Amino acid sequence: MLFLNTKQIVGLDIGQSTVKAVVLRRQGKTVQIEAGKLLDCREEGILDTIELYEQLPKWLEENGWKNRELLVSLPQYLTTTRVTDFPPSTDQDLEKMVAIETHELAGLSEESFVSDHCPLGARPGRNNPVLIVISKSSAVSERADRYQESGLCLTEFGIPGLALANAYLALYPAAAAAAEPQLLL
Repeated sequence: MLFLNTKQIVGLDIGQSTVKAVVLRRQGKTVQIEAGKLLDCREEGILDTIELYEQLPKWLEENGWKNRELLVSLPQYLTTTRVTDFPPSTDQDLEKMVAIETHELAGLSEESFVSDHCPLGARPGRNNPVLIVISKSSAVSERADRYQESGLCLTEFGIPGLALANAYLALYPAAAAAAEPQLLL
């Protein structure tokens, strides 16, 4: 879990015309949804990302969340996602295999990339599937710098699709064992 050392974290999904926020609170071994809000950029007259980065701290402060730890989603267009089936392995071997796969996903680019991965449950045809996500280091650094310059407490970036799946499985754990595919919109 991302926030083992804190009791509360704010998740932000920053889209083209809205910012969606959810506040999660850890209670023992469970996570509770404490609050959720929507910032409609068009309604507020926010026209571009520069204005959004100026207004976001004010909006968070109005809601009492400015000094809370933030988990911010990276837009899907900044990431490349892939599910790869690896042979059974130790965590250390899996890290090495993911690093090799990440290098292959980056292709011949001279740019540096960051990656993350999440082992998935076995399914017919996939014995050891792993979700791998890569993004250009420069894109991640640029966004992190913008948040820090705005005075926000960025803890980590997340991928919206993976966050949605994790939230769904946390709320409906029996769905992880379902044989049929799950569609989340």
